[in-house]
Order: sequence, then C-alpha cells, then structure tokens
Amino acid sequence: MKRVLSYLALPAEISDFERQYLARLNRIALVFFACHLPLFVCVALLAGTSIVQTLILTPLVLVGPFIASRTMTNPRHLSVVFGFTAMCMGGLLVHFGKGPMQIEMHFYFFTLIALLAVFGNPMAIVTAAITVALHHLVLFLILPSSVFNYRASLWAVGVHAAFVVLESVAACFVARSFFDNVIGLEKIVKKRTDDLRLVLDNVGQGFLTINLDGSLLPERSAIVDTWFGPFVPGKVIWEYVAGLEAGVPEWFHLGWESVVEDVLPLDVAIGQLPRRWKIGPRSFSLDYRPVLADGKLSKMVLVISDITAELERERFEAEQRDFLRAFEQIAKDKKGFQGFFAEGSEIVSRIIGAEGGGSELRRQVHTLKGNCALFGLSRLAAFCHDLESGMAEENGAISTADRARLGEMWGTFGAQLRALVGREHTSLVEVERAEYASILAALAGDVAREEIAWRIRSWEFEAADRSLSRLADQARAIAGRLGKPAPTIAIEANGVHLLPERWAEFWSAFTHAVRNAVDHGLETPEERASAGKPAKGALQLRTSLENDDFTIEISDDGRGIDWQLLRQRALTMGLPCATEQDLIEAMFHDGVTTRCQVSEFSGRGIGMGAVRAVCERMGGAVHVASTSGAGTTVRFFWKDMLRRMDPIVLGPRFPAVALAQGAAPIANSVAAAVAPLEASAVMRT
Repeated sequence: MKRVLSYLALPAEISDFERQYLARLNRIALVFFACHLPLFVCVALLAGTSIVQTLILTPLVLVGPFIASRTMTNPRHLSVVFGFTAMCMGGLLVHFGKGPMQIEMHFYFFTLIALLAVFGNPMAIVTAAITVALHHLVLFLILPSSVFNYRASLWAVGVHAAFVVLESVAACFVARSFFDNVIGLEKIVKKRTDDLRLVLDNVGQGFLTINLDGSLLPERSAIVDTWFGPFVPGKVIWEYVAGLEAGVPEWFHLGWESVVEDVLPLDVAIGQLPRRWKIGPRSFSLDYRPVLADGKLSKMVLVISDITAELERERFEAEQRDFLRAFEQIAKDKKGFQGFFAEGSEIVSRIIGAEGGGSELRRQVHTLKGNCALFGLSRLAAFCHDLESGMAEENGAISTADRARLGEMWGTFGAQLRALVGREHTSLVEVERAEYASILAALAGDVAREEIAWRIRSWEFEAADRSLSRLADQARAIAGRLGKPAPTIAIEANGVHLLPERWAEFWSAFTHAVRNAVDHGLETPEERASAGKPAKGALQLRTSLENDDFTIEISDDGRGIDWQLLRQRALTMGLPCATEQDLIEAMFHDGVTTRCQVSEFSGRGIGMGAVRAVCERMGGAVHVASTSGAGTTVRFFWKDMLRRMDPIVLGPRFPAVALAQGAAPIANSVAAAVAPLEASAVMRT
C-alpha cells in the first residue's frame, strides 16, 4: 500500500518548470470549463431539458475552480480540483442530455479522465474516479433517470464502475510517467547539472565557454573566479582576464578574429592563439576545444590549467642539471670555470646597466648565451636566446623586467657556485708542483736572478695551451650537439703565457669563432666524403709571440667561406661588396649571416662582430683567409705586445732544462719534477 501511495503522491518539491507548466495548463482548464455553460445550454435545448437548471447548476459548479485558482498557491492542488470539476461537469452533461443519446454522454467521463493525465498528477485522476463512482452510485439510488436512459440494473452500474477503474489505473500510469519523464525532466537535468557543477566546482582546471563574438557564456568551473576574479557573463574573454602580459590581449583578439573568419583551416587558426598566459606569479596553459554544429564552429571551450608548480619544478630540475654540469666543469678545470664566471658576471653587469639597445648590447647577450651553453648552463643560455629574439622585435632593447630576471638568474647561479667552491681568492698565486721544484733548483744553482724573477713573474700568467685546450673541448661539445663527429684538433701554444684577467673578455668572445668554425666551416660526414676528405674535420688552435707581435689563430679544413652568398647578404643589407676586403668587413657586420635560420649556435650574424670588437678594444686587428673547399683561417694579432708597461703576454724567455742544470746539488731530487714539466709544456722550449 505504501508503494501505491508513494506512486500516486508526487514529491513535495515543485520545480520552476513544473510550476510554469501547470500555471499555463490551469489557465487553459479554466477557459475549457467556462466554455461548458453555452455548450450545456445547447444540449438542454436539444434534449428538451430545463434551461433554468442549466443556467443555475453549471455556474454553481464553475464557482469552485474559479475560487480555487485565486486562493490556492500549489498548482497541483488546483489540478485535483479540476479533476473533481471535470466529473461534476460530466454528471451535468449526462443529466441535461436525457433522451436517446444520454448513454453516449458517458464517454465524456472516460475522455476527461484520460485528458487529466496532462496534469501529470495521479491524484487528480484518483479524485475524478472517486467522484464519478459516487455520482453514479448516489444518483442510481435516488434519481436513476439522471444517469441512464433505460432501467439499468446494479450489474450495469458495476460494469460502468469497472471501466472507470480500469481507465483510471491506466491514466494514473500515464500521468506519473508524464511527470517523471517530461515534467520531472528538469529535475533530472538539474540533478545532472548539479552533479556536473559539483565536478566543475572541485576540479583543478578552468573551463570557459566562448561565443563566436568572444563573449563568455555562463558555463564555467568555479576555479575561474578564483584565478581571474568575479565572473562576468557576456564580457569578451580578452577583457575579462585582467593582468595579462602586455600585448597578449591584443594577440588573443586578433587570433580570435582569424578563427571566426573561417579563412584558414580551423586547426591552423587555433594554432595562432596564445598557448600560455602569465598573470602575476601564476602561469597558465591553454587548450582550445572547438564545438561544431553542422561542421561549423559554434563556440569554443577553453581549458585552462595552472602550470605554475609544474614550471617551478621544471625550473628547479633545470637548475640542478646546470649545477651538476657546473660541478663537472669545475672538477675538470676549476680555474677556467672561475674565469668564465668572472667574465660572465662582468657581461651581466654591462647588460643590466646598459641604456637602450644597440649592437654592443646584442653582442654582449650573444656572447653570454654562447658561453653559458658551452659551460653547460642551458637554462641561462635559453633565456639569453629568448632575449635575443625579443631584442630583434624591440629594436635591440631589453625590458626592465627581463634585465631584472637575468640578474636574478645569474645571482642564483652565483650563490650556488660560491656555496660549492667558495669565493675566489684573487690574491693567491697557484703554482704547479713541477714548476715549484724547478724554481728551487734554479735558486740552488747559478741561474741569473733576473731570469728567475722573470719566471716567478710568469706565475701570474696562464699558459695559453690551457685556454686553447678549453676551446678544443668546447669545439668537440659543439660538434656533438650539431650531430657531427668530434673534429681532430691540433693545439700549438708555442710557450705563450697570458694574464688571465686581461684576456678573459677576449676568450669569452673567441668562442664565437670556434662555433663558427665547427658550425659553418666543418662539413657533415657525407659532405666531406663526397669531397674526398676524412669523415672527421680538423681544427688548429694556435698562439705565437714573434718579434713582439702576438697572434691567436683558428683554422679549419672545412668548406670555406661562401663568398657569393656573403655578397648577396651584403647587397641585401646595403653594404659594400665589390672587393674581398669589403666582403670580409661585411662578415663582421652585425646581422650578416650565411645561415637561413636562427639556431642555438648561429644564424643571428652577431658573433664574429663581437669577437672583432673585443680584439680592437685591446688594440688588435683581424685577418681572414679562406679558400673554397679547403678551409678558413681567422687570425687575431697585436703588435709590440712586449713593449707595454703592463705586459699581458709572456713568451718562453728561457729553457726549463737550463734551470735544472744550474742546480747540481739538488738535481737528483728535482729530476722527477722536471720531466713532467717538459711533457706538459708549461713553459715550452
């Protein structure tokens, strides 16, 4: 019984849709019942029954529903009243329609019971069924002529009642099904919407729905309000999201216009939209999901993910990788790495302090990028690469924010480096054990004091072969990253020593010449094989000090300079290109490159200009010789280096063996130290 009652009785909650539906249906029902008055008058006239009774009884029945419609707030209750009213109207119809057609008037009851199902309320049908049953039973007993036009038996009344019950059961099923699947559909949708809203309110991604005009639809996830502030439906997306980086709203607007214009393929147009947003400290990735209708874009779902933590993790991992590479470099060549860091710090200071843009700033950034890449600091190298790209778009200028970011990144790396190796003690002079033994031997022997003083003076200098060896390692690393075999490298230092702090800037810039030789000069193994050359390329790194003139030289056996292509690039930039010297000058001009695409190593046409600029600031000059198919030699030279008041280059003043020979008393004790000295060419004869 409880299940039957729960089936017949609707849930207490009335949805907005149901209330609106019943309000409209109840108004129609009132009009429907009001139309019965003229209809019943016509029936009375045709049947020859009392019109007076018609005019009295019909309005009397109508009073009930009209009063109920004004007083009842629950539209379901009003539908129950209409169920009662419908059966009363049926009783009046049967009463006023006495005569041959009276029995057919009973179809009204069955029709109205079926029609009551549109209210979706089984109780309205139950009320109607009870009403018609009581009507037939009472009038059959006191006024049978009001119900039947023949002398009906109790059995006939029972048959009528059975049909009413049977139809009522079916009508109740229809009404409840109509409520559950049509009127109650809003509840189903609402429940599912609530479930979806629950998901959207707790999901970690942002979802926005965008109209073709760029305006926002109400559907969204709750986290959008947290990220971007109070949601404003109807506002265009590029205005709603405040705090975007400069130019991004305009970029989004233009990209969106390209999407809705439907000129480009949809995936190509979507590819032009921003893929990342940065708002304050937060970074977001964007994924665009087009919604199509009949093959045409109708709206766009924008999926937003907060990738701040992910980027921070990637940044930390990149810092750790760079730190490990730095550790490896320090373990391999501590002094060389400290020299790189010292020179890098100077470059960073110049970049941060520079005003405006210009070619010199571009050279500084390019040099810092190249050296960071060579020493394994990929994150700093990538940032410098991005700076270069931005400078190309901003007329060579670097924003204040980017300068600050560079300073922050370099400062963080410096702090890690100092934690690893401590601060560099510039007041100390490091001496190799073999050198120390050699000097002891000289002091114990008859070597001239000025010669010994000259040798001790050289301790402040660094053997050029160490610098050249670092460059050789860098050349091999560059070749590996370019997919080329490690070249065969010959180093010829010729006993030259250099004052490290005075040559740090040059060596830093000289890496551009090394990269050019490996990237531009040396061919691929396939190209070398077709030219009849060994698969491995060859480089020569050389320093020499002859007649007080100092030279640093790099040579390769590669393809040589493509003079014709260089001439075309010079013509394009409006540079002189009539003679070979003109072309050499063009080669050092900023922006001139024989590469078609910018890469990590080359393509911007800045490196060679940077190294020549440093050379000239130090009073030197550059000479270039190149033969097609045979290779290129770039020579940097300085005249009268030994006549300077503050020498920055020392040559092999005397043979190391002579020092040992002048110290007979302790010759045996230092002999083991002198031999390694000769082998390592610290002071080469």
